[in-house]
Amino acid sequence: MANCPVCGRENADGLRYCGYCGSLLGGTSSATEQRRLVSILFCDVVGSTQLGEQLDAEAVRGVLGRYFERMRSIR
Repeated sequence: MANCPVCGRENADGLRYCGYCGSLLGGTSSATEQRRLVSILFCDVVGSTQLGEQLDAEAVRGVLGRYFERMRSIR
């Protein structure tokens, strides 16, 4: 059993990443910590629940996909 260096939980042998927190087990990570300023936009898509109840899942995915493409293009 390998203990996670980050959360301390025991993990089964042979795992590369911790099954609880996702940290790399038994080695050093090539990633370094960085502090970054980020912007996050939360958008409540009004009517999406009702749309999902009325349309097929693939149709809803297409509609929302077009919506997100449009939102990505606005800067």
